[in-house]
Amino acid sequence: GTAPFMSPEQFSGVPGDIDARTDVWALGAMLYLLFTARYVFTGSTFEQIADRVQTAMPSPARTFNPTIPAELDRAIQKALSKLPERRYRSAGELAAAVRSCL
Repeated sequence: GTAPFMSPEQFSGVPGDIDARTDVWALGAMLYLLFTARYVFTGSTFEQIADRVQTAMPSPARTFNPTIPAELDRAIQKALSKLPERRYRSAGELAAAVRSCL
């Protein structure tokens, strides 16, 4: 994986924790980058990014791009939830949420 798009559970290294919601995280990170021109978390090393993904809360996308609709920002934040059970269950659910915002 590419560190800025890896989910918290990928960094934990427990294979059983990885499922479709891991892909939802990556899609949320891509949407964040698309709408803000920034990675969700940055660092100068892989370890710094890993630590931030696992412990820091992402700034709302609207912080960097206030033209983003609030509903879309909420959808991105849900996709980037630290807890997989709080994310969309699938990429299809995330896509439907994004479509309804746009």
